[in-house]
Parts: sequence; structure tokens; C-alpha cells
Amino acid sequence: MHIDDVMSALRDAGTPQNLATYARHGVKSPAFGVSTASKRALARRIKKDQPLAETLWATQNHDARILATFVADPGQISGRVLAAWIDDIDCGPLTDAVSAVAAGHPSALALAAGWRASSRAWTSCVGWQVLALHVPQSEETTLGPLVAVIEKRIAAAPACTQEAMNAVLVAIGARGDRLCTLAIEGGRRIGAVSRSVEAQILKLLAKKAAPSVQRKPPKKRVKARPSVTARALRATRGA
Repeated sequence: MHIDDVMSALRDAGTPQNLATYARHGVKSPAFGVSTASKRALARRIKKDQPLAETLWATQNHDARILATFVADPGQISGRVLAAWIDDIDCGPLTDAVSAVAAGHPSALALAAGWRASSRAWTSCVGWQVLALHVPQSEETTLGPLVAVIEKRIAAAPACTQEAMNAVLVAIGARGDRLCTLAIEGGRRIGAVSRSVEAQILKLLAKKAAPSVQRKPPKKRVKARPSVTARALRATRGA
């Protein structure tokens, strides 16, 4: 799709109600107020298109930038472009969207390590969110030490980065067994900042343990055979 057609589609899908919701979530950039569902539907029509994603991002429109992350190709986006996008982040929704793209980059973990060291809140937040997204596939030996790192740094971190650090703790705990104990105990030691970590971990573990509910196949309707009396009456009528 051409950029003009995409922007027109976004403009037509916007609503004042969504703009009000954006304001409550800290969105300050120009926007149309398009629901996530509508943006995802548009992204399915576009499919992956890295050049268009970069053009959409350049508009500085919030809806266009979120859509850019939906159509961006993690395998094609360069580290330079990712860094530029992260520098432009100015709200939580963009942080989440860009983190999802960055997590799919071939060098995601190496890049994220540098972002976590940044003094800029949104940048460090992306670094921790990318790490959280990689925890389920990471080697167990690399995860235990992260709990101690989070305990040491979380108190001085900005609020958005604290949330991302807690997301890492939850992801570690959701691995179960020894990691679950480490993450829960770490959250308890941290205190109020991580007060919801234990509940989130236990909720995820309970969800994993719950047996999947399988629907019973519908019963086949068996056509009832006519009774002996009914068959006799039919025979009599036909006689």
C-alpha cells in the first residue's frame, strides 16, 4: 500500500474516544485515535513491509508509528533504525510496540544489553522489555544472576524501567522450579516496588498447570426406528 492510502485509512478509522484514551496513557504526539484492532487489521492487509514501516515512523503520528511496528520486519530492520526509533519513544504504548520488534532482531540480546545501561528511561525500559521477551527461551544458568542485578538496580530506576524489570522477574518465575523460588524471593526482598510479582508468577504457573478443556464431539443423531405397532399400521394402510 502507498503511504497516502495508509494514512487515509488511519484517519478514517480514528475516533475522539480513542484519542481520550491515548491522553490517559501519556500519548502526546499527533494521532488519529485508531483502535489497536483496526491497526492490526490494516497491518494484515499490508503484511511485512520494512520500507513502508520506516516511512510511517517518519510521519511522527502516533497511530502511524504503532502501525510501523506491526509491519516492520525484525529480520530486516537495522540496529541504526531501531536506535532511532527508541530515541523517538515518548510514551508507554510506543515502548511496548518497539520492544516487540526489537526482540525479534537477530542481535536483540546484545543490543538490549546496551539499552539497559542507558540513563534515558524509555531506552532502558526497552532493554529490559526485550530481555523479558527472551526469558522463556534463555538458558536457565543465565537467568538466576539477573534476579540479583534487578534487586540491586530497581530502586533507583525510573518507574517505566521498574515495570520492565518486574516483567523480567515474572518471566523468570514463570519458568518454574528453582527459578520460581528465586524470582519470588527476590520480589519479596525488593518490597513495594515489586509487590505484584509473586501474584503474577503464581497466576501464570496455575494457568500452565490447568488441563486444557477439550470440547466433547457432538453426539450423532440416531434416527429412531419405528415401533412394531407403527410398522404394522403402515403395512395395513398400504394393503
